[in-house]
Amino acid sequence: AMQMGRRARARVEAHYSLDRTVGQYASLYRDLLEREGLVAEDGRRVTEDPREIRPASRALQRGLQIGLFAIVAFFIWRSLRVGFQESGFVGLEFQWPYLLLSVVVLLGYYGLFVGGFWLLLRGLGEKPHFRDAFKLSFVSNVGKYLPGGIWPVASRMALAPRAGVRRHTMLVASALESAVSVTGGSLLFLVALLFGAQSPNQTPVWTALGVLIAAGIFLHPAVLRAVIGWSMRLLQIEGDVPYLSPITAMGLVLYYSMTWLVGGLAFYTFTRALYADPGASPLAYAGYFAASAIVGLLVLFAPGGIGAREGAMLLLLSGPLGPANAAVVALASRVWTSLTELLLSGVAVVLPYRHKEEAQSTQMSVLSAEEKAAR
Repeated sequence: AMQMGRRARARVEAHYSLDRTVGQYASLYRDLLEREGLVAEDGRRVTEDPREIRPASRALQRGLQIGLFAIVAFFIWRSLRVGFQESGFVGLEFQWPYLLLSVVVLLGYYGLFVGGFWLLLRGLGEKPHFRDAFKLSFVSNVGKYLPGGIWPVASRMALAPRAGVRRHTMLVASALESAVSVTGGSLLFLVALLFGAQSPNQTPVWTALGVLIAAGIFLHPAVLRAVIGWSMRLLQIEGDVPYLSPITAMGLVLYYSMTWLVGGLAFYTFTRALYADPGASPLAYAGYFAASAIVGLLVLFAPGGIGAREGAMLLLLSGPLGPANAAVVALASRVWTSLTELLLSGVAVVLPYRHKEEAQSTQMSVLSAEEKAAR
């Protein structure tokens, strides 16, 4: 029995020693970091020191960045210039307390929208930090000012690995975000009409109802999974098809309905900053705000929905405000939302990724464990 005990102890010391265990865990973490592209095979960090990059490559990279920034800045400037000129924004007489309050509420609306995106990613199995979801949302949001509706989604997919999110999941999340937000906004618009919001004719009602039904069909699990699988095959994306449960989808639709309600309250307060009598209730303005934003979202050829959004808003506000005042509010609100979004995009650009910081911390821990194992 003593001999058997000594042999068992020798086997434990040989196979389960602390040094060997630490070394195996260090090797495992290194393999994981290499697979995720965080470190190279020779152990160097992928994010190399800029001083080690060849001058020619660094100059080319800097030139491409400056060129891309100039293109985006041009389209943003053109959008704002049109808004300022057509609305006479500078010359408008605002009631500043209401204007400042509208900006605060609008910031809360954007925060809730990021929260919905964060919840959606978690529902698809990803675990990003809220800060990274905010950065992904508003860095990519700048792309909506470029012609074509694909740039925000493309930039999200390009930035997804930095936040620890798989690219094909980001593609699915972007499509689902549009679907649940459009469904929630259409639902809110119909509720606003039921509670007495003015409508110029029956067309907006049937349009909202049609959009709501189409989005509901898209969110059906069987249809959603088939569309996602087809899109992944078309784009040659490998990996499991992300799945969103029906309960999660319905919860997100209700969440986005409440988010649109907060955005409508901000829009009502902005209108109150211009006119003492907005002519309708905050709920009605929430419906108008959601419906016009959805029209701008669905018209892909218009950068940022410019023109389509204002046209829909002018149509809906003509009843409570009259055509002239509705045109002023529709055009001025474009400047109001654009300046707020650009402010948040600027914050998002300078904000570091939380996932990247944790990855670097994990890498340092692994290297430290390797050094201890080697000793």
